[in-house]
Amino acid sequence: MTLDDTDLITQFGKISKLMPNVLFDFVMGTLTPERQQEFGEILLGLGKLLINHAEDRKQSAQPTIVDAAENQAEQVVGLPKRLPS
Repeated sequence: MTLDDTDLITQFGKISKLMPNVLFDFVMGTLTPERQQEFGEILLGLGKLLINHAEDRKQSAQPTIVDAAENQAEQVVGLPKRLPS
């Protein structure tokens, strides 16, 4: 696990803890503009981390465990890597 992974997990945790109260306050009309902006900044930060993490993974082009399992299934059984949507 990389430092970026740890940062992502931390940010996902923050969102998970804050979301129920933010949602409740929003629905009730009691979410202050300051708190709304603060939560928005946290979401934007998570978005940037997630995008950077995805870009890093694309650049490294390292296959994941799931990729390896799918390739093996395709070779052994003739199953496609992904089912058509």
